[in-house]
Amino acid sequence: MKVAILGGGIAGLALGWNLRQQGIDFALYEKGSQAGGWIQTSQAEGFIFEQGPHSCRTRGAGRATLELIEQLGLEGEVIAASPNARKRFVYTQGSFKKVPVCPVSLLFSPWNTKILKALWNDWRTPQGDGKDESIYDFVSRRLSPQVAEELFDPFTTGIFAGDIRQLSAQACFPFLTGLEQKHGGLLRGMWAQRKKKKGEEGSPFVQKMLKTPLFSFRKGMQTLTDALQERLKGEIQFNKEAVGVSKAGVGWEMTFADGTKAFADRLFVAIPAKNAAKLLVPELSQIPFASLNVVNLGYDHPVLPRDGFGYLIPSQEKDPIMGVIWDSSVFPEQNRNPNETRLTVMLRPSEKEPLEVAQTALARQLKITTFPAASRVTQANAAIPQYTVGHLARLQGIEAALPPSIKLLGSSYRTLSVNECIAEALTL
Repeated sequence: MKVAILGGGIAGLALGWNLRQQGIDFALYEKGSQAGGWIQTSQAEGFIFEQGPHSCRTRGAGRATLELIEQLGLEGEVIAASPNARKRFVYTQGSFKKVPVCPVSLLFSPWNTKILKALWNDWRTPQGDGKDESIYDFVSRRLSPQVAEELFDPFTTGIFAGDIRQLSAQACFPFLTGLEQKHGGLLRGMWAQRKKKKGEEGSPFVQKMLKTPLFSFRKGMQTLTDALQERLKGEIQFNKEAVGVSKAGVGWEMTFADGTKAFADRLFVAIPAKNAAKLLVPELSQIPFASLNVVNLGYDHPVLPRDGFGYLIPSQEKDPIMGVIWDSSVFPEQNRNPNETRLTVMLRPSEKEPLEVAQTALARQLKITTFPAASRVTQANAAIPQYTVGHLARLQGIEAALPPSIKLLGSSYRTLSVNECIAEALTL
């Protein structure tokens, strides 16, 4: 049996590795000259800059990623986030508010009264009917509109760059909606989760890494995709953009932009939904995408007034930037020297001069007025799929209409998480 994979992002690469381990004959077709999708690490004047995902979590599907790393022999390249990364902030009304991460920090949080009232509301609110609703509606119903706008809004923007009034709670935060459906509420569900024993299975490397919440690589996230690309170089064909898929006997014939064709008995489609719609079913075009600008800045000296992961900004602030990651504070092992500062500024796509807007915002919010030693601007056009209300039901209908020999996978469909994309690909 011949298998084809369209798309060389992390999902396609992980699937290729999985098929290789099973001894299955396959070919991976990537439209560009480099695999990895939006996992992109660059260097400018010696600074390590991430244009896409900056790290992976260890909990949940993180175990699958750690096991893949071990299979690839990359354990020595993995670095854990600094304890400073636990400190996260929201910038609102001209000041930074630290996000509580435990009951003790909640007592001293500026949101303590609002959160405690929200938790009481969750405790006495009956279980919902299970129908999909927006993140705003779900959080407002279970907690409060204030918590939705001041905490969930910036958190959601930092992941999806989208609108909590449009995005699906079930698709974006299945863990939270699952707590309600299984336990009747968030607080009850979290209490039940605490009673579960944490698994200690796995190699010494996996067990060690599970003790830290975040990890990356000494030379950036692209280390992982580069390693997969190198291991699969015999099966990857670059500059192969699929422009047509048609039935051919018991399998599928793919036509590429360069005029060549290829055949496969089974087809895995790991390209963005907007591209897959042109090849498979037009209904896939119903999945919208968000754009953003990413500005990486590097300084040869300390410029941050405090340590931490960074900060996000609620949409109601009407700020031109969505948030800032303090990379040098999160992963100091990626720094060239102890004095280096690296920042990633996420901006709304409407901004015309991203670098200038980013520097102006940093001067206003962090009092950083010095010019960076290095910078990079990335326009991430239509980069982030938007799981709007009803997304999972629409996806189920689309997949039901596809032949069993065609499978969709990747970030367009069920999760943006690198870990989840890897976990899904490794179980197919």
